[in-house]
Amino acid sequence: MPIMGEAARLYFPGRVAEGARALKSHAARGNLVKSVIYSIALASLLALAPASAFAWGAIAVSDGKGQSADDVGYGYSTGQDSEADAKKSAMKSCRAKNASCKVVVTFETCGAYAVSGNRWGTGEGETKGAARRYALANCGNEACRLVLAECDE
Repeated sequence: MPIMGEAARLYFPGRVAEGARALKSHAARGNLVKSVIYSIALASLLALAPASAFAWGAIAVSDGKGQSADDVGYGYSTGQDSEADAKKSAMKSCRAKNASCKVVVTFETCGAYAVSGNRWGTGEGETKGAARRYALANCGNEACRLVLAECDE
């Protein structure tokens, strides 16, 4: 410690300790400010990211009243640049094997479709399991069976 600092510590001990606490507090605020600045910068970069950074998926189905889960025709798409592209791709996939198709769900992470006779349900979620649970719950019948669950990977 410099001589002047040593003298200050001996003659003004309360003031030196108070100053040290103030410096530590100032440093902590500086770290907080840096954290806030970094968070704002990251949010700005994400906002400026192209839409293709967040891919879309969709599920299209061809089912009639009374069909079982095993009889339902479907098509799906993942990794599309837009919701419209995802729908178009899912319809194309579905129509390759089925006469009439309709898009039942679009998603940015995971999507699922469940059916039981006259009832059906869709779900979206952060994981395949979550999408599956939502689809089965939205189907609203214990006899509902999962037809498809897909994620945009």
